[in-house]
Amino acid sequence: MQPDVSHQGCQCEGEKQVVAKSFRITAHFDLKDFDTLNIKLTRAIDQGVHRVALKHEGVWKKNARRDTGSLADSIHVDQGTSSANYTVKDNVRNPEDNFPYGPAQELGTGVYAETFDKVPVPRPPIEAKGWGMAFEWKGEQVFAQTVQGTPASHAARDALTTVMPQIPTIMAGVINAMNAAAAGA
Repeated sequence: MQPDVSHQGCQCEGEKQVVAKSFRITAHFDLKDFDTLNIKLTRAIDQGVHRVALKHEGVWKKNARRDTGSLADSIHVDQGTSSANYTVKDNVRNPEDNFPYGPAQELGTGVYAETFDKVPVPRPPIEAKGWGMAFEWKGEQVFAQTVQGTPASHAARDALTTVMPQIPTIMAGVINAMNAAAAGA
């Protein structure tokens, strides 16, 4: 695609243009150019969104609570069914009741429960089933009939708010890489 730029009624002194009365720009396009451009733009958008998802994954893993490390180790990016569709999620469940562990850590439990926007939604203390709860706390074996719950960590939310301002820079990097590849082709 080469534009043909011509001008009429232009008075020039050396290389300096003094007055221009009109311009005419003619561009010739081959429809194949649009197909190629569409493919390249779709690929660039997909790469950019994937990079944003990977960045979110990395920050969330870094900020996740670390008792055993199983939550942080399970955080990963899944590609959806269409281009530029990625989900960052965890895949840990409490072995006792199969309850998803990530949301409990993210939003808190019991009297500490909150919404994603950090609005408190306290629930009653967690009661033991059967004989009670036994767990290790700071190296000591503890037995209890109730626990207050777990405070919210908001690690996933905080990771997202960290990554959001970086999206323009990430996308610009993808576009620059695409332009550099096109210039070298």
